Amino acid sequence: MSSLFANLGGWSWMILAAILFVLEVTSPGIFFMWFGFAAAITGVLAFAFDISWQWQLVWFCLLSLAAVLIALKYLRKHPRLKASVRCSTSAPFSISASATTLSIRS
Repeated sequence: MSSLFANLGGWSWMILAAILFVLEVTSPGIFFMWFGFAAAITGVLAFAFDISWQWQLVWFCLLSLAAVLIALKYLRKHPRLKASVRCSTSAPFSISASATTLSIRS
């Protein structure tokens, strides 16, 4: 397995980033995106510099940690909306908490 990882080099990180971004789209929340960014940056580093797969793994771990910490700081500063989508009072529609009903005001 490590020889396959070493032979693919940066492409293995790009494939992992693509898989993580697809998982992000199909799963609720924003969890896999940060690891996808770390994998993509690690792939770019692997293409730009000829580094061993062990150092690539170290870079991925460090970038993942940094991405998660930055995400936590951002999300604490800008909390996401709760269960319902909030619209302004002048909006001609509203969406309920279950996001299945749409009522139009006339």
